[in-house]
Amino acid sequence: MRGKLSLSTLFFWFEPATPEDQELTDLMFEFWEGRYAYPVYSKVGGWPVKLEKFLAEKARREGYSHPRLPPFTPEEIDMVRGTYDYYALNHYTTRLVRRLRPGEENPMWPLIGSPEMGIVMESHPSWVSVSNWFAIWPQGFRKQLNWLNTTYDLKEIFITENGIPLGPDMDDTLRVEYYRSYLGEILQALHEGVPITGYTAWTLMDNFEWMTGYTVQFGLYSVNFTDPMRTRTPRTSAKYYANVTRTRMLYLQNQEIY
Repeated sequence: MRGKLSLSTLFFWFEPATPEDQELTDLMFEFWEGRYAYPVYSKVGGWPVKLEKFLAEKARREGYSHPRLPPFTPEEIDMVRGTYDYYALNHYTTRLVRRLRPGEENPMWPLIGSPEMGIVMESHPSWVSVSNWFAIWPQGFRKQLNWLNTTYDLKEIFITENGIPLGPDMDDTLRVEYYRSYLGEILQALHEGVPITGYTAWTLMDNFEWMTGYTVQFGLYSVNFTDPMRTRTPRTSAKYYANVTRTRMLYLQNQEIY
């Protein structure tokens, strides 16, 4: 068999809202990404240590007799650890992390907060926001890739999803700039030694997107869902992305998109 296997991890990058939120942000990495990746990709295996302790103490305070994360047995740690060929990453955005303030309602999980962790996720005022959960901050992508490279002993990172959801009335040139800037961060990460071997834009064409249905579009191609033939039309971003794959250049000399 010559195939490769992995699991795909949806991983937002997190930044502390204030310096006092750094420890909480570190814990959020373990909660969001570490629950799924740490048992597989770390050298130690099992649950992330700080998260396991945090949730066990929380369970005791709330009167539960068992922790939220059932402990791994030594046999289970050995069975799960290292069972991958590459790290598959889905990245979309960066979020600021801060503690839930007194009197503040628990936000909706998973996009803008976590009742379990008592945190709120929000955007920095300087970032370009396209929804209540999605902001453009390309630097976060490179920071995330370097974090993965130093946190785990990875030989290969494949970016399996990366894209931006835009409403029907939003300018597609924003998608072009998103891809251009985020691909630029990947290029810099490669120069910094991150072993990135593949990239997949999300997505080729518009789709039914979870809770938002057809009200947002991720596609390089627009789809007319009222047409029985589901007519597909390339957006400007499709032409830009085709040019990138053809020329391996993020910018053309004449600065045209395609």
